[in-house]
Amino acid sequence: MTQRDVVVIGAGLGGLAAAIELAAHGFDVEVIEASDKPGGKAGTHYHYGVEFDTGPSLLTLPDVFDALFRRAGSCLSKEVTLRELDPSFRYLWPDGTELSLHRHHTHNAQAIQGSLGRSAAEEYAAFLAYAQGIWEAARPYFIDGDAPSLHTLSRYGFKALQALRHIDPLRSMHAAISAQVSNPYLRDLFMRFATYNGSNPYQAPATLNCIAFVELGLGAYGIEGGIHALVQALQRCAEKLGVRFSWQERVTGIETDDRRIRAVHTERGQ
Repeated sequence: MTQRDVVVIGAGLGGLAAAIELAAHGFDVEVIEASDKPGGKAGTHYHYGVEFDTGPSLLTLPDVFDALFRRAGSCLSKEVTLRELDPSFRYLWPDGTELSLHRHHTHNAQAIQGSLGRSAAEEYAAFLAYAQGIWEAARPYFIDGDAPSLHTLSRYGFKALQALRHIDPLRSMHAAISAQVSNPYLRDLFMRFATYNGSNPYQAPATLNCIAFVELGLGAYGIEGGIHALVQALQRCAEKLGVRFSWQERVTGIETDDRRIRAVHTERGQ
């Protein structure tokens, strides 16, 4: 049996980030991955000799990855080349309606007015302000902080309880969008942000409407070589920190004893 301080199951973006964080703090880390390469959802596929990303197609919040790379002794600009996308998205509807969204928020209101009319542009600006309010309320306590629980909320105190009022957790994304946006094309646009984490906008909490502000307000970037180039950079940094990877190794069980993890078992008998 090989002894490790930490075993990370899965070499997707989350697993790679966790491995880097732990290794940077001095832990002996091994990542076990069922596939033959890293990436998980952020993988690649070849079709007629052309390589495609199979998951995310753009990067938001690059500062988060920059901070992670810096803890690994590097930085984002050394590892990947970002590209500002303009337009960043082009939406097409079956009736021929077309809308291009841009890198800078101020240009989007003009584009929406040109494609959907002035009232739609006003609804867009108002909804984005609402989404920004959710983001600013949620980020300190529910995104940058620990996973929310009654304990963590009580530790943060009254400010965290106040934040709960602003993150709109009791309505669905669809209900919140429908209450504020009358233009059907604009409703489609805002409900599309549920796809960031594979959610159903008719069931997901309206809190996830903050994603609209993250992309449209804070900006979206392309990466030279595709999103998988970021995955490869994370793997390189992890390996420099001493993280070991076991490929094509499927985990079959986790052994616990007295509520502590004692071992991870794989189908090869490791």
